[in-house]
Amino acid sequence: MHKNLLVRAIGMLIGYILCFWAVRLLFITLTTYVYMRSQESIQKVEIVVHANIILAYGISAFLFIVILHMMFPITKTRFSDVFSLNALRTYYVPNALPGLTLALVLVFGSLIGKHFHWLGIYLKFDEIFFSIVSVLSFSAGAFVLITVEEYIFRQVLEKRFRGFLSTIPFLLFSTALYLIIRGLQFDLTWLEAVNLGIFNYILSNLAKQENHHLASASFAATYWVILHTLFGLPFLGHDTPGLLLLRPISHPSVSLLSGGDRGPENGLVLTVLLIISLYMPRFRSKKLEV
Repeated sequence: MHKNLLVRAIGMLIGYILCFWAVRLLFITLTTYVYMRSQESIQKVEIVVHANIILAYGISAFLFIVILHMMFPITKTRFSDVFSLNALRTYYVPNALPGLTLALVLVFGSLIGKHFHWLGIYLKFDEIFFSIVSVLSFSAGAFVLITVEEYIFRQVLEKRFRGFLSTIPFLLFSTALYLIIRGLQFDLTWLEAVNLGIFNYILSNLAKQENHHLASASFAATYWVILHTLFGLPFLGHDTPGLLLLRPISHPSVSLLSGGDRGPENGLVLTVLLIISLYMPRFRSKKLEV
């Protein structure tokens, strides 16, 4: 029985990887076809793909859960297992607040430290509707992507493997899987890998404490939307639409702190804030938990 559950968990992860690879390939193929027919340069294709790949990943995550739901009872996963309004009402506010706090402290701390340029509000009168729709689409895509991945990691993989591994091996196992997924989606620098590893540990602890993946998803999605969609900061080198535009200063010494053009996940400021978060009352524990 336990072996069967482990096989199902690994199978779900592999299925998810295949799904976002397929959607990414389809998206790149269609974009290349459309722009090459209009005689645009290959650089234009790269810019469009680079700017919208996160939205494509959000769509792939949604399609993956829809497919699992349609294959029930073979897959044992329903749409309501991943997206539950009742659970969201319970877990969103108390877990979104720490994510909001982390994002705002990073933004205003970096502004005070002169790591970012404030470029104002990006809302032209003739583009208000387009800008709002773009921001809402990316926010929804980020929320879906994060929620689906948190379900796979916290509700499926970690619950299945926790009983077979001791604390430290399990922490390494969880972090390795998390970084593998991010590495397949984006090119990671060593500092991004460190920050994402700490971030994964925080999310894992949060999901375990609250006993639900929507707790960690609420934290991560709020952090992501505030930082990368509201303020328009890059995410792992990918530009995102924003309303209150910030841009990092390009000086090398400052970029090491702010993350530069790759975004805050490539900066030491986030490293320090994540480590501090580990010792906040919400995340502190008597022993290492994963």
